[in-house]
Amino acid sequence: MTDTHRQVLRYWHDKRGTDHAPPRAGLDPCDVARALPHVALWEVGDDYRCRLSGTAVDTGMGCHLKGLALADMRCSRLDEARSEFAAVRDSRLVSFAERTLGWVGKPYRYYRHLILPLRSTAGEIGQLLSVLTFHNVSERAFHRLAH
Repeated sequence: MTDTHRQVLRYWHDKRGTDHAPPRAGLDPCDVARALPHVALWEVGDDYRCRLSGTAVDTGMGCHLKGLALADMRCSRLDEARSEFAAVRDSRLVSFAERTLGWVGKPYRYYRHLILPLRSTAGEIGQLLSVLTFHNVSERAFHRLAH
């Protein structure tokens, strides 16, 4: 987990108090301004639609995510992503994963993905907050050796 992930996780934890997740309305983006390039906000519905994506997320993914649903993305692991999002929504627990990412014509990279549930005004999980950082594959090997 990077410092960016830890910063947002601590903030989320502080804002949730004794609840399973903080309300989306209770978060102030200015409080985690340094992390905003790495943040994506997903609307929960029939599919998951990206409502906001930071510049580092868009660069790492190779496209602008804002407005896209998971179904719009061309990814061989779409079902895995959808299952991961659903697990966070249903369990109201945090998810953290490290995975590789390969695009045609581009070098392999790996990314670290933190997913946090956010409550709607009705108290249901209405949005998911993603924190994504992208790294060279060589950084992954070094990270594993160092820890």
